[in-house]
Amino acid sequence: MQTKQIVVLIAVPVLIFALSVGLFALLFLPGQTNAAERTDALYTLREESGKLALFKAGEETPVARYDIYLSLLPEVDAAALRQGIPVYTREELYQYLEDYGA
Repeated sequence: MQTKQIVVLIAVPVLIFALSVGLFALLFLPGQTNAAERTDALYTLREESGKLALFKAGEETPVARYDIYLSLLPEVDAAALRQGIPVYTREELYQYLEDYGA
């Protein structure tokens, strides 16, 4: 019985420490931003002539056009692109382009 108590006395602080470290990492990792904290998008991905295009924030002329037809994408993605998807980092841009097959 005493061995069980020792294990519990060791396990509980270790678990509390692990949870604390995990929560700290989630809240304070550099480069991670909350969507509410994002204010200035670098780019916007949206439709132009039925295809995917990249626009610099605040501009109406695309900086890049892609041979990706919105009609071939899932409807949820196509609808989001018709509305315009704000892109806050280059990494996020690359991820979107990879997802859409550019």
